[in-house]
Amino acid sequence: MPAQYDFRKKPSFKDPEQSETAESQENGKSFYPQIVSKGTLSFQELAEQISRASSFKTGDVIGIMTEMERWILHYISQGYHVQVGNIGFASARLEAKRMVTDPSKRNAQSVEFAGVNFRASRTFSNGCSGQIERARKECRFQESRTSTEESRWEKLEAYLKSNPSITRTEYGEMTGLLKSKALRDLQKWVKEKKLGTKGRAPHKIFILPE
Repeated sequence: MPAQYDFRKKPSFKDPEQSETAESQENGKSFYPQIVSKGTLSFQELAEQISRASSFKTGDVIGIMTEMERWILHYISQGYHVQVGNIGFASARLEAKRMVTDPSKRNAQSVEFAGVNFRASRTFSNGCSGQIERARKECRFQESRTSTEESRWEKLEAYLKSNPSITRTEYGEMTGLLKSKALRDLQKWVKEKKLGTKGRAPHKIFILPE
């Protein structure tokens, strides 16, 4: 099944090294292509797919991944860069609690872990290939300032009739809404029983009620 894409408007700043088409120069703006998400595939679903396509049991796949997560975190917390198969490399990210103007006056108490960096390997990145096509009109991105709640719901409903679920992030990308506004929309429709949910934050997904 082809991946679908749509165009987003680029920020208004000018990049002297980036060429523009005659059309974009005429309109005073340019656009970049971005994948339109078809939903979120949960790890449970992925493990089940691996099980169906191999001799591994679903529980074995989940167990191995759980151990990988534990040991990857163990080693990156000690300062290692960890290779995750041929997918990429993980490392710890740090941040200073206060602005640093003189590194010689800072100590370990003012620096803390701030998450994980992940860099995809070239092999894995180059493996992303296949057919792409322009997304259907009802699934295309739109600017939030021109949308109404009714039009956003119609867009979301059409999307969920063709896709099993959607995340808050994907809904925000679809509609152009900021995180807080996108979440308010979704929570309102859940309260109105227009939507159902599965999972918990940050992995919560939204679905049409059966």
